[in-house]
Amino acid sequence: MTSTPTKRGSNPEMPPNDSQPERLPEPGAERRADLRFQIHVPLSVRWKSVSGDDEAATESQNISSRGILFLSPIQIENGLPVEIVMTLPPEITMAGPIKVRCHGRIRRTESRLDRRVGVVAEIERYEFLRSDE
Repeated sequence: MTSTPTKRGSNPEMPPNDSQPERLPEPGAERRADLRFQIHVPLSVRWKSVSGDDEAATESQNISSRGILFLSPIQIENGLPVEIVMTLPPEITMAGPIKVRCHGRIRRTESRLDRRVGVVAEIERYEFLRSDE
């Protein structure tokens, strides 16, 4: 006998369970699957724009396994490919410092009062670099 997932109450063999209603997330509740770590490390960020290649030196605000939030001195267009190079410190790696190059896309930006732009970059892939690179 095979089983397929069904909505509660849609299968006549499984009457609805009214004692435990389905719960929706609270408005504003955290829905991210990955933990975010408040890590402030220097970043070198490169992206291609209409005017050519751009680069900025900045600092991470938080990092997860799928993305990085950083502050930029200029607006970066959503959807652009981005390359981010950072060195993770020994406190994070539990070994020596490790240099990492991340490739991804700009997913969201938001203007801030201090005239900088908060930028969320989604990490699509990454590679560890030798210290001389």
